[in-house]
Amino acid sequence: MPAEKPLAYGINKLYYAVRSFSDGAYTYSNPVRLVGARQVSINAEGSNEKFYADNGVYYIADSNAGRSGSIEVVGLNDQAYKDLFGYVTDDNGILLEDADAHSADVALLFECENDGPNPTRFVMYDVKFTRPTEEHNTKEDSVTPDTISMDYEAAPTEFAWGTGTKKIVGGHIDYSNDTATAYNAWYTAVQKPSFSGSTGATGTTGTTGVTAGA
Repeated sequence: MPAEKPLAYGINKLYYAVRSFSDGAYTYSNPVRLVGARQVSINAEGSNEKFYADNGVYYIADSNAGRSGSIEVVGLNDQAYKDLFGYVTDDNGILLEDADAHSADVALLFECENDGPNPTRFVMYDVKFTRPTEEHNTKEDSVTPDTISMDYEAAPTEFAWGTGTKKIVGGHIDYSNDTATAYNAWYTAVQKPSFSGSTGATGTTGTTGVTAGA
């Protein structure tokens, strides 16, 4: 493995930021931490379709439909239920599940520790969670805390890119002198893709240093 790409392990600092659309652009709220992160799974969505000609595979068409997966956390506080799933509170302070509410679109941010000095930080820009699966167990000889699991779908989001647009699912960033500004602000504000078109023909890396692809 190249020295500049350290081995990643161990999830930490799981955040969400609620996404909204106004005046032709996506905006995000300030990221909010989901404490007690235990696991994030990320699966590819899409397919490769083979076209046959001349007695063989003539070409392969691939499609990127985003990502899917699940997260596991120790628990959700009341604000997270409200932000993510539209729960409401009544006059008695009871947190209530609104059957007419829809899950919010959010950005999902987290990081993985590695054998280098700084963790790799990740983002997916358009994530929608399913309602959480909860399991409450009886206390036994050894105490294992109950956890909450939530499946999600992450769709591509269209961002301005040079003189055009590009559909981005997510990305990651490693710390360097060139990426320090975006890296250090990762959990202060969602770092949206930014590319002027002046640093390369295809633009695989934005001016913030975020590399496309979760």
